[in-house]
Amino acid sequence: MFCEEVAAPSDVSSQYLWRGIKGKLLARDGDHDQGITLSRSAVDQTRTSDDLEAQGNALLFLAEAQAAAGREDDAARSAAEARALFEAKGNIVSAARAAAFALPGGVASTHARRTRRKTPAV
Repeated sequence: MFCEEVAAPSDVSSQYLWRGIKGKLLARDGDHDQGITLSRSAVDQTRTSDDLEAQGNALLFLAEAQAAAGREDDAARSAAEARALFEAKGNIVSAARAAAFALPGGVASTHARRTRRKTPAV
């Protein structure tokens, strides 16, 4: 990824974005542990700032990686935490998106089922 190669280590926005996006894609492609680890590092990157939007978005990247790995409870918890951050910021659109992801049988569950079907059996 271009951003991974050129982003300054101190550029929190670029660092969390490439880590979160690459992490969820790795998990979606079946590399669950690496995807979750990378997505979690995106969350860690955002915790060094006071940017609640970035923290919420990083948590949703993590939730997507967790859902792709079939870890629906973890995904729901990450999405619920993202929702709380978006609500604190006053971002009702992103809060609603996070809430839908966290619902039992909601987006996280649907995402996990859809992703597992795409993962080839070994």
